[in-house]
Amino acid sequence: MVQRAVTVLRLGPGGWRRTAHTVSVARRIERSLRSDPLTRTAEKFGARLDLASPVNPGNLAFSREEEAALSIALRTLSYPRFNGTCLRRALVMADILRDRSPILRVGVSKRDGEVFAHAWIEIDGVAIDAMRDRTYYVPNEGAAK
Repeated sequence: MVQRAVTVLRLGPGGWRRTAHTVSVARRIERSLRSDPLTRTAEKFGARLDLASPVNPGNLAFSREEEAALSIALRTLSYPRFNGTCLRRALVMADILRDRSPILRVGVSKRDGEVFAHAWIEIDGVAIDAMRDRTYYVPNEGAAK
């Protein structure tokens, strides 16, 4: 508990605002996922859902502000209080990076007879995804991710 308080204090006012914004966005995402189609939810948070085109490997440079905002948001969503699934993380990231016109990707994988789904965003053909080492397939395409 003390360590968490120290971590929060170190964020400073800008980090506190970013954390509060992430909490607000996460709540709005939950409401939207329950009431709207995924296409509409993606649009609300600055992304376009695309299930057809392939993802290209590569790296994307972030500004210091983007890097800080993404770091705080992903740490915030890692707390058990939040439903920090890959879809929620991708939508929060899309909201932060909306000026870059992110594309929301959703793919599936089958391992040992079990089907797994995964979501991430893509900007300028580059996947922004903490789980990029795994292989997923985009529905309707069958192209490896």
